[in-house]
Amino acid sequence: MDMAVRQVVNKFSIEKSFYICTLNLDHLVKLEVDDEFRRVYNAAELVTADGFPIVYLARREGVNLTRTTGADLVEPLCAAAAEQDVSVFFVGTTESTLRACIGSLLRKWPTLKIVGAVSPSFCFDPEGEEARAICDQIAASGAKLCFVGLGAPKQEIFSAMAVRRVSGVAFIPIGAALEYIAKTKMRAPTWVQYVGCEWLWRLAAEPRRLTPRYFKSAVLLARIYFRKTYSVVYSEKLLDPPLG
Repeated sequence: MDMAVRQVVNKFSIEKSFYICTLNLDHLVKLEVDDEFRRVYNAAELVTADGFPIVYLARREGVNLTRTTGADLVEPLCAAAAEQDVSVFFVGTTESTLRACIGSLLRKWPTLKIVGAVSPSFCFDPEGEEARAICDQIAASGAKLCFVGLGAPKQEIFSAMAVRRVSGVAFIPIGAALEYIAKTKMRAPTWVQYVGCEWLWRLAAEPRRLTPRYFKSAVLLARIYFRKTYSVVYSEKLLDPPLG
């Protein structure tokens, strides 16, 4: 988390815009089938391990990651923005949630300079006319940090488009973070997050919306796990070579 925040903060003064991505299993499912989403990920300045399964899979490969979610990046980046007098913009969720979220952040950091907030329409096209108009608002506002809470893949596609239209802005896709801060949606308790079961908490809260997504994610996780396990066992010659 500290490394991710530091990398973003160190670029506040740079005129080149950039965006980050926060990788989870749902994103991996999309990356397998969505060429545009892959191009967006390949152009990201930084990719963090949003989901606990990503951390687990990485450690199986000998890469020591710690979980760094988009939702957890909001407050430390706002603290840094308040300290460095960096202007902030928000894109996503509903107007009432935006107001509640901004109020909560300003109570913690009264000097935080929030220069704009937009709630896109329900049928928002992340590369359409409305998205381009929002980019113009961000550019005119003087913001250096923009949180994008549109859900995947819209938030990543919008961010990738926005960096081509706006100079000197860090775009941070954050999923449901604005709802969590506004308390219009309850996040899993810290201990649930710690044991890697936040997905189960969210599934219980939104079963109809999340069941298909989590099923595909579980299938992918199993496929990666067993493919790796078989590869290791076969390479150690504990199994006969496959036929054919």
